[in-house]
Amino acid sequence: MKKRINLYVDVELLNYIINKSKERNKTMTDIITEALLLHRLIDRREEVKKVIDTLGNLDLG
Repeated sequence: MKKRINLYVDVELLNYIINKSKERNKTMTDIITEALLLHRLIDRREEVKKVIDTLGNLDLG
């Protein structure tokens, strides 16, 4: 059973993640965490794990 999630991504946030992903010393988890915190989409780091777990479980195909 597939779960469907509506995910709206801010273009500025997406650009930030893409640009930061070119830095070799950061993991994608670190970059997404930093981006979400900077753009005030989440307030606490505990929520980051939930967001990343959700993104990791998405079927984008």
